[in-house]
Amino acid sequence: MHSILLESEDFERLLHIWEFCNNFADYLETPSFKIEDLRIALTFQTPSESSIAEESELDWHEQMTLQQVREKGLNLINELHTALSKCYLNEIVNNPKD
Repeated sequence: MHSILLESEDFERLLHIWEFCNNFADYLETPSFKIEDLRIALTFQTPSESSIAEESELDWHEQMTLQQVREKGLNLINELHTALSKCYLNEIVNNPKD
């Protein structure tokens, strides 16, 4: 089991986002996901040159694991953005203001 090491305020924000996504998953048509996946997705940073150099020293398996984590987080954020945008646009089209 993994632990999430966050400040209490950051964890509270993460929990609010995760609960929102879970509560509206059917409406938004998004897949379910673990809170840890959300944390990774929201804290992703583009690797710097120094971190790329450090990663290149890791064995192949560790490099691929890091790459999979990054891609999974990026895909999750893209799915959430797309779902929210789609719902927003549907609301605009179906409920135009006079």
